[in-house]
Amino acid sequence: MENQVSLPTEQDVLTLEMLSKAWVWAMEKEVPLIIASTTGATAECLARCHENKTGQVFIVTHNQRRVSETDKFNPLIFEKIQDFEYVFLEDKYSLWPLSLVRYLHKFFGLTPWDKKERVLEEILGTGGRVCFQITERVMRKGYLKPGDTVVAAAGCRSGVNTVLALKIRKHKPHAIALQEIIACERGCKKKS
Repeated sequence: MENQVSLPTEQDVLTLEMLSKAWVWAMEKEVPLIIASTTGATAECLARCHENKTGQVFIVTHNQRRVSETDKFNPLIFEKIQDFEYVFLEDKYSLWPLSLVRYLHKFFGLTPWDKKERVLEEILGTGGRVCFQITERVMRKGYLKPGDTVVAAAGCRSGVNTVLALKIRKHKPHAIALQEIIACERGCKKKS
């Protein structure tokens, strides 16, 4: 049987480009990088591209009991990248199964998110909203403190289409502030 090589998709190329921008910005500024990776493909892409490079990286996943097998972090990918010093955080935030949340959002525009998160999605798209959410998860776990800057990378459904520099602030209700839009492509809504 012949070995078949699959060519990278347009989304793969975009993800690689976005992760490279995120990595360069984070390393130049010496700040942590936070990425959303549902199945592990985005985390694996980061690991492949930045082998033998060090930097503080957080991977936020959806590995909770209410997630379908297709939306769980692939254990084979986890084994491959375990040697990297990434910090893995499982997202146990949602009370609703991820597949149901995505279905209701896609077909009916219904979301479990509060007004702030809906506004973020209107302005920055799904990737932008997720960047704020994953940064909040890392902050709540105690890895970030007021004054810290981070680079967050996320997308919608698969890959990365948004990279933001975010600043942790002292005051509520907005403890995370947008510092810079590093990259925002395809499907990312910007203010007009």
